[in-house]
Amino acid sequence: MQIKHGSGHAATLLNRGDAHYRALELFPEGRMVAMDGEQIQDYAASVAAELPSAEKDFPFGDETTVYRVAGKIFILVASPYGRPLVNLKVDPEHSVALRQTVAGIEPGWHMNKKHWISLAGSEQITEDLVTELVHESYELIVESLPRKNRPVEYRFRAD
Repeated sequence: MQIKHGSGHAATLLNRGDAHYRALELFPEGRMVAMDGEQIQDYAASVAAELPSAEKDFPFGDETTVYRVAGKIFILVASPYGRPLVNLKVDPEHSVALRQTVAGIEPGWHMNKKHWISLAGSEQITEDLVTELVHESYELIVESLPRKNRPVEYRFRAD
């Protein structure tokens, strides 16, 4: 899977499974739309809600929203200490590359720091990046499920 950050000549591809990542190329001023933490939360939740068999849940109280597929969490939306965050599962190597190159991506809050990241408001967090990261998180969870538990759309895909 490739994660595309940006568009056109300024795009950077981060290849999951590839040990080497090209450094993030920053966009010329004015081409990047900054998202604050609440915008990231709202947008990530809307992307997650559209995925096959995604279920919204509140297992930790009304303040924290999770989206699950086959009972497994792939996105957590919370505002610890008033700071809006979105937690997403990522490939461990991809996690390191993202944290090193994208402002606003940090180790996952209250999650395994090797496998989860948190998104916070940043000029480098765009809708395209959020969409790709939500999809990657979902696909990592689906790929870990036994075929019989996967959403129908994923049962016959080659791993």
